[in-house]
Amino acid sequence: MYDDLCTCVQLLQKLHSLQIILTTWLMFSSAVSAVALVSTEKTDTPWLSAVNGLFPFFWYSIGCYIDDQIRQEVERTDLIIIKLLIDFRCDDTTKDILNVLKQAISINTLQFTAGNLYRLNYATMLGTLVSVITYSIIVIQLF
Repeated sequence: MYDDLCTCVQLLQKLHSLQIILTTWLMFSSAVSAVALVSTEKTDTPWLSAVNGLFPFFWYSIGCYIDDQIRQEVERTDLIIIKLLIDFRCDDTTKDILNVLKQAISINTLQFTAGNLYRLNYATMLGTLVSVITYSIIVIQLF
């Protein structure tokens, strides 16, 4: 079953990796443009520009939350397997099966990436936010 989950995640990554990369770019560009519009007062509805600038961050944070929950569940499963392997009351067949499952978990990690370039996690979102702040300051100084 774990192999099926890994295959499913890999297929999802192949299918949606370009969308994740474009979402990261959209997070950056929409936030910087929203800050530029609001700060130069070139918009009639600044709150709408701010919401449009932050909306991609909302979708990206949902993906980060899902990836974080999957990672925690894999870590819990790995911990349960280690505890069962330490238990000496298991027979040899069960220990062999648990060893194979532990090996499968350590080799095939369940995590979402953007085309194997970077993980879909909160650190990536924070890095994008820091870049948005930096480029927003530059844009504000230009206008």
